[in-house]
Amino acid sequence: MTARLIETGVELVRAELALVAVRARQVAIHSLTAVLATILAAALSQVALVVAVLSPLLLRSVPAQTLLVAIALPAVLALASLTWAFLAWRGVKSGLRSSASPGGDGVPQDIPQLADARPPSPSQRALTAIQSP
Repeated sequence: MTARLIETGVELVRAELALVAVRARQVAIHSLTAVLATILAAALSQVALVVAVLSPLLLRSVPAQTLLVAIALPAVLALASLTWAFLAWRGVKSGLRSSASPGGDGVPQDIPQLADARPPSPSQRALTAIQSP
């Protein structure tokens, strides 16, 4: 009986560690995505600003329509990347909040296979181990 309790305890610890590893991987991916999107938004903004600052000089040799595209395209892409970065940072924040919430069980709700296959609580496992012959 004691061996069963130890085995169930070890299984529970393994399941919890697997859940922590999945959650850490998910937060790391969201963080990396957010950082890369932020870097991309900053770089595209810099390109748009440099072209805009140099536009009086470039107007002499480049048609105005081409110059407008050269300013507008990086600016629009920078806004899109900034939106992407904002959403990614929000995902990181909510991911950290959901895994560390005091009332929550730490099971991420956006991973259905883990949310549906929760391991039984320690008291449920102990009760099952006691009741089985």
